[in-house]
Amino acid sequence: MNPSRKGIARPKQYLMLEGKPVLAWTLDFFQNLKEVDEIILVVSESHIENTKNEIVVPFGFDKVKKIIPGGAERQDSVLQGLIHCADEADVILVHDAARPFPPTESVQEAIISAFAGIGGVLGIPTPDTIKQIDEHMNVVKTLDRDQLIAVQTPQVFPAAMLKMAFEMATRDQFQGTDEAMIMENADFPVRIFPGSRSNIKITIPEDLTFAEAFAKSIGSK
Repeated sequence: MNPSRKGIARPKQYLMLEGKPVLAWTLDFFQNLKEVDEIILVVSESHIENTKNEIVVPFGFDKVKKIIPGGAERQDSVLQGLIHCADEADVILVHDAARPFPPTESVQEAIISAFAGIGGVLGIPTPDTIKQIDEHMNVVKTLDRDQLIAVQTPQVFPAAMLKMAFEMATRDQFQGTDEAMIMENADFPVRIFPGSRSNIKITIPEDLTFAEAFAKSIGSK
């Protein structure tokens, strides 16, 4: 058992949060964001039908144009999403389903920047001191936290650049932990936009408790 995930057995995006699934809260955000024209959901194949029948249709998320199966890794799943994006898409946002409360103004700022040719990610300064260690758990050095950012989603990039970066990564068999890393590998610029403490990724039970409190503060839609 992975103790960090103890208490969350179902996929976190399907957990109930103030009367509706986490994923429904997340989709609410993008359904109501005027800059978004279409949503492509990438989920495990076993959850396609229940995602459609229990979330997309009942909640009226008509911007969801496709629900497709993902791959073994995040990079594989994002690649599948890119393949199914509309050819006329100018900007692509990649977002974690378990982050239900992105900050609107920062997302819009990132979209404007991507239309101008420079994409980026949401991020927040790390409040903790970060130590670099070796394989024996010995401290190598203390990193300057003023130069460190904890990255969030959405990650927002010009569509053509993002697709090109993924093509290069596939060709070179490069594996990145997020889309920004794929873009960095292709030497494309990546800018940081202000994230938010409320833009939490629900991973452990304590995260769900925080999300419930935040959902109550803004009111269920």
